[in-house]
Order: sequence, then C-alpha cells, then structure tokens
Amino acid sequence: MLQQKHVTNQSLFKIDQPDYQRSPYTGMTRKHWRDAALYLLRGAFSYIDKMDDPMQFPKEPGKSYPRSASQVPTEKLEGLSRTLFIASPLLKEDSSLVLNNIRIADYYRHQILNLLNPESNSYIKPQEKGGGSSQILVEFGALAVSLFYAPEVLFDPLTKEQKDLLAHTMLSYGDGKTVPSNWKFFNIFILSFSK
Repeated sequence: MLQQKHVTNQSLFKIDQPDYQRSPYTGMTRKHWRDAALYLLRGAFSYIDKMDDPMQFPKEPGKSYPRSASQVPTEKLEGLSRTLFIASPLLKEDSSLVLNNIRIADYYRHQILNLLNPESNSYIKPQEKGGGSSQILVEFGALAVSLFYAPEVLFDPLTKEQKDLLAHTMLSYGDGKTVPSNWKFFNIFILSFSK
C-alpha cells in the first residue's frame, strides 16, 4: 500500500550563526549538523502517527518505486534503514528523543521487529541458500551500520531470541552472493555486525 498522507511543507532549514572559521565551506559546526539531522527526522516523522506506521513517503504513481506489491516490504526496509542513518547518532546522544509524540528508539526497535514477524506487512523473509543479491542486502547493510553505531539503544534491548532471529535474517542476505562492486561492503557490514 502506498503512503497516501501528504504533510504540508516545512520551512526551509537555515544555518543560524555559521562559523566559517571552523568550517570554511559550509559554516556548519557539530550543533548545525545535529540541527539538520533533527530537521530531516522531524520531516520523516511527520508521516508517522503510530508505532505501526512504516517509513513510507508519498509517490508519483507510475514513476516512483515501488512499482509492484512485492517490492513494498523492501521499500519499508529502505525507509527504516535510511532514516535510521539520521536517527542513530541522535539516539546515541539522547535515547529518549520524541518526535511527533513517538519515542524514536521504541519506534525503530518496533519496526525492526516487524521485519521479523511473518504477520507484519513489513516482514522480510530470510533468503534461501543460493539466492542472489537484492536491494534487501543493501538495506540490511545500512541497518547493520546503525546497529553498530548505537547498539545500546537499538540492539541490546532486544531479547536473545529476537537478536538471533534478526541475525539469521540479515545473514541470509549478507552471507551470500553479491555484486562485484561496492556492494561487497554491504555483505561486510552485515557479517561484521553479526560477528
């Protein structure tokens, strides 16, 4: 199912008091980067009303990915993993971060567990032995990077059974075929995290 919610435009992000001494090209300090991350994450969470809402954004019918229902779980995984790149450094600093009345750490853990639940529309089936590379490999590689960065918030709170199931599913993609290019890094990220 495509995201149907349309959120009114936010104001543009502005850099307040740039410091060109520290950062000659952008004027952005650590605080500015943090503010930019919060700005982007607020925008993403403006589409989220409850814990079960996946990270899906409006599409142009016939032009945007996904183009078939079979690609929707991968789209949800992509929305999760890409926004988690922004969220994980913020969560490392403040694990109680709340946006749009949703505790962000709880939301991401819930969504990660939805990937493992066959009853969920976000379920990612473990890849069968000998399966080929896919976008799921890329997104699990991205997820592994975020789990590496803030395990105390995202991974450690999971039960042993949940951790094992997540590792099994991620490894089914990471410990397999890949594309002979930079995609090999996605395998390495998954294998390294699972070590």
